[in-house]
Amino acid sequence: MRILLVTYSLTGNTLFVAESIGKVLKEKYGHIVTYVDAAQLIKAAKLGRVKSTTPVEKKLDCKELQDLRAQLAQADVLGLGCFVSCHLPEIGFEEIFDPKILASELLTNLKLFFTYTTHGALPHPVGDVLATIINNRSPQATYFGHLNIRTPENTAVLSPPKEYRDAWDEQEINKIDPFANQIGESLKDVKSVKASEFKKTTNNDYSQQLTVTNLTGFPTVDNSKCAKCGTCVRVCPYDAIKFGSSGFPEFDNDSCLGCNRCFNKCPRGAIDFPKVFGLSRCRYQKPDFTKVGVGDGKNSKGEIMKPLPSIEEIFARVGWKP
Repeated sequence: MRILLVTYSLTGNTLFVAESIGKVLKEKYGHIVTYVDAAQLIKAAKLGRVKSTTPVEKKLDCKELQDLRAQLAQADVLGLGCFVSCHLPEIGFEEIFDPKILASELLTNLKLFFTYTTHGALPHPVGDVLATIINNRSPQATYFGHLNIRTPENTAVLSPPKEYRDAWDEQEINKIDPFANQIGESLKDVKSVKASEFKKTTNNDYSQQLTVTNLTGFPTVDNSKCAKCGTCVRVCPYDAIKFGSSGFPEFDNDSCLGCNRCFNKCPRGAIDFPKVFGLSRCRYQKPDFTKVGVGDGKNSKGEIMKPLPSIEEIFARVGWKP
């Protein structure tokens, strides 16, 4: 069968989950697995521009959307996954499945779908949100179920001091392969799969995501560290960063959602969230699976690996000062 995995991942946590599921389904069960990077798609199609003070025209004929339409029309199984932001998918992800963007006939071939999320702290209903999105567009497809993985936080305001790094919890990682195997076994006889229950959601309120920067402040760039490489400009899903006349990146605070992707991805550590002392906190460029206590307990960057902290400990970091 053809399996399409559409994933919104900022620093690689959710992508790791998607690729782990895809690897099992491809290598063990022989299915054709295709991945779609929702961050690239949102950027290219100019989706999620709800905060911008000036109207932004969507690019509904961009290559990324054309590719998604072609892949979706052939897909038998759809996996939909994202990171969690303020108890919801990040702005722009739900919009991908708007009927004005993806015509109904593109989803008529789907036989089964499943959802997956990553989060760093509080429980959330995002599995229900994602299931509702697909069920509304493809009611004939059976909902297999949801996988939620708790991972290290990757926003500056909830990150530890820069000499430390939160480690992945092996118990969380160990949930992934069994879920993938259950999907693989179910695909041997899709018609006999019993649909999982979910709570239908309506009118998702994204307003909290629009005010995140009230807590974190806006990002800034240290020109003395900046190499003008353009990484931040390329990775911002919402085009809130552009090159200024001096060649240094400039931020459009009216468009910035405070997703922290620029902060984490900058190879020179030139981007800061000064309100929360970002430069003194750990940057999360990609998943690090160094185990706590192995060797000298440090990863390749010399950061001390700490067990994934409790939710209370994570939120206590909001008021941390160096």
